[in-house]
Amino acid sequence: MIKKKKTQINNEQIKKFEEKIVELENGWKRTQADFANYQKRTEIDKTNLIKSANKDLILKLLPILDNFNRALDHKPVFLDRHSEFTVSRSELCSTTGVSESQEIPNQVRDDINNIKEISDYLKGLEQIKNQLDKILVNHGLEKINVKAGDEFDPQIHEAIMTEESDKFDTDQIIKVIEGGYKLGNELIRPVKVKVGK
Repeated sequence: MIKKKKTQINNEQIKKFEEKIVELENGWKRTQADFANYQKRTEIDKTNLIKSANKDLILKLLPILDNFNRALDHKPVFLDRHSEFTVSRSELCSTTGVSESQEIPNQVRDDINNIKEISDYLKGLEQIKNQLDKILVNHGLEKINVKAGDEFDPQIHEAIMTEESDKFDTDQIIKVIEGGYKLGNELIRPVKVKVGK
């Protein structure tokens, strides 16, 4: 039979054990806090990386949006006035000099069909541009609204031209050359403007 040795623990040893327990508990709490901070930093880094990637992509898409706007700004005026391009027989006859009883020339019919095709094509471009606008807005892009007559603000405007003007005062915007945008609270592209001097 093995005899168990009784050990006596004195107050000094108990105090050392208690100190060691407190030290280990504090270390454990610090490790937990460090890990929680690490998780928060990792989440912030991940969010910032996604924002940065979105910003880079949006900056690459803005010239495409600008080109859509330029193309649609130069749409033929008559298509603006007639969203649905239709011509009555009497309008055709009066325009072409053909009487109501005569056959409309094939060239005129072809021209009308071409105009309808152009109109439909431009409507398709407008729909694509609107779809792109919607996607960019859903990802936080905000167009900076500026118009002629607004006061120049160097925080959001970039003056790329100045011009003497009777209509506009010094530091008043004469014309918006290229739109500007914010992504969240960050200015990612200033509005390019012509300013009065």
